[in-house]
Amino acid sequence: MKHLKDIKSWKECINEIICGDCLEGMKSIPNDSIDLVLTDPPYGMNYQSSWRTDKFDKIENDDNLEWIEPFCKSIYRILKDNSHTYIFCNEYTIGDLRLYLKNAGFVLKRMLVWVKNNHTSGDLEGDYGNKTEYIIYAHKGRR
Repeated sequence: MKHLKDIKSWKECINEIICGDCLEGMKSIPNDSIDLVLTDPPYGMNYQSSWRTDKFDKIENDDNLEWIEPFCKSIYRILKDNSHTYIFCNEYTIGDLRLYLKNAGFVLKRMLVWVKNNHTSGDLEGDYGNKTEYIIYAHKGRR
């Protein structure tokens, strides 16, 4: 795994995991150079699991959705023509993601639904457990 601050050329990053702020990292990726964007970004719900025995800190600014518009514009710019993106989301971000993907130039296609066969953790005393997760499928050009 490489850290974003240590990258001198994107050519050295083929098949590498890059640790860093994606919005900052994508600024230096050349136009029309990426084959696929598959991502599971923060869902904008300020969530922290109490289900696990090992506790993790909350994702910083997870309820802030200001990243969505610049993210959609950036992935459109860096994706090659006739390529596509898959973005995991839930009901908190699905509307914003679809709007900004369309505004960036993507052709929105069907939603994929991942049936997980176990419910999500969270506020189950005041809500239903969710056994599904959504995946937005969109393409730039033709698929």
